[in-house]
Amino acid sequence: MAANQSSVFGKPLFLPALLAAILLSAAIACTGRDDAAVPAFPATDMPAQNPERVSATPLPTYTLYPTYTPYPEPTPVVVEVIRDVPRDVITDRRGVRVVTPAPTPTRPPDRCVANDRDILTSLYQATGGPNWADNAHWLTDKPLAEWAGVSVDNRGCVIELDLSDNNLIGTIPPELNGLTNLKYLYLSFNHLTGYIPPELGNFDHLEDLYLSFNNLIGPIPPEIGDLPRLDYLELGGNQLAGRIPETLGNLSNLQYMHLADNNLSGIIPAELGRLHNLKWLDIHSNRLTGEIPPSLAELSKLYVFNFSNNAGVCAAEDPVIDLLREVETVAGESCADAERSILVDFYNSTGGPHWRNNDEWLTDAPLYDWYGIITDGSGRVTGLVLEDNNLVGSIPPSFGGLLRLEHVGLIRNHLKGEIPQELGNLSNLSSLSLGGNDLTGEIPPELGNLSGLISLLLSDNNLTGTLPTELGQLSNLQSFQLSQNRLTGELPDTLTAISGLRWFTFDRNDGLCAPLNLTDWLQGIEDYSQGPGCP
Repeated sequence: MAANQSSVFGKPLFLPALLAAILLSAAIACTGRDDAAVPAFPATDMPAQNPERVSATPLPTYTLYPTYTPYPEPTPVVVEVIRDVPRDVITDRRGVRVVTPAPTPTRPPDRCVANDRDILTSLYQATGGPNWADNAHWLTDKPLAEWAGVSVDNRGCVIELDLSDNNLIGTIPPELNGLTNLKYLYLSFNHLTGYIPPELGNFDHLEDLYLSFNNLIGPIPPEIGDLPRLDYLELGGNQLAGRIPETLGNLSNLQYMHLADNNLSGIIPAELGRLHNLKWLDIHSNRLTGEIPPSLAELSKLYVFNFSNNAGVCAAEDPVIDLLREVETVAGESCADAERSILVDFYNSTGGPHWRNNDEWLTDAPLYDWYGIITDGSGRVTGLVLEDNNLVGSIPPSFGGLLRLEHVGLIRNHLKGEIPQELGNLSNLSSLSLGGNDLTGEIPPELGNLSGLISLLLSDNNLTGTLPTELGQLSNLQSFQLSQNRLTGELPDTLTAISGLRWFTFDRNDGLCAPLNLTDWLQGIEDYSQGPGCP
């Protein structure tokens, strides 16, 4: 049988194989494609079956006409070139191998889309979404861009959330900070309650934060000062309390700050003077006190500044006065005018018309002519002595705005109510005498801020509660009288830090006692009442 075989290049060639090669060559030639475009691949590179067609794009076809056929007419063979398949080679029904065009890469959906959808769902559930004024398409399968108030970028990630005036009722969910691409958050004019989540300070791209005119409570989170791109901060019209965080001075891009109509207290932090791009500063209608810090004179771009209707914020001497002359719109008082207003408030709150002596009060006379008022050379109030003068009523919080006060003498009157925590702002105070009244409530811890205090007289009132540990910070205190109240609990260990105390009374209370470990300290005091020891 070997004698009947033909050979090519010295190797045997069978007739069937030769015919198949001729037919294949002729078929490929008819396509007009170069042989190099149809290389032979090992059989192991071919998929076991034709892949699925996954592209909606119309696909090119190629018709192959063999040059040799036993049939009277040529029979076309159609090969579809399929895109987006996992391998580079497909085969037609007759085993013709064809190289597919390079697959077109497709980017998977951004993970933020599913993440943002979950977070928005949490917001919807936390704020009464079914009762919103507009909740179109929320919680549906529609793209987030079609949800009412939601805007997205070209990847589908949420960049803006505007649900202002939309009847949101509930609390702001902390997980809202998971909208990592958010630039604009508008939730004003709703009925949101609770605290501002500190997590809102974690946004990297937030430019506008509007939470105004809700019912939010608690302090402004210091973390808000960590928002590197913030331009607009709108927190007015809530019930926020506490001090303005010093960290807000880190918002170097800030142009607009609205904190008005809250219950904020304390002084304006000097760090706000670092906001060199600030154009609008509105802090009116709070309980703020003190002089405007001179550092605010550096705010050269400021054109609106409203600090009116506070408990004693005022503009003192230059350079603040010079700044206010340059600001286009200003609402507030100079310190001289503010102190006069505070004294008028005090007069009205304590039954001024019925005082034993109210000479020159409420007149245009200089303040040093008003009975019981002491001023310094610039006319600022440094003393108020109205002992045994039939004062009836309560001490107003605005009293804490008399920042240059050194002496307060109000003993043996009929004052009621609580001691205002704002008295802790009187950093120049050396004596505070409130004994012999009907004051109630607890001793405010803020009195521990009065580091220069030498004499604190609170005896013969109706004060209750335990003694604040912060009073141990009064390192200069020499006279401390607490007897004849309704105080309870142990004397705090922190009092031992007051090394120069000479007079101390705490007897005749409702359980205030000295623990054993304070024995040595008490024995070192020159004159103290033998109050009870703790059991």
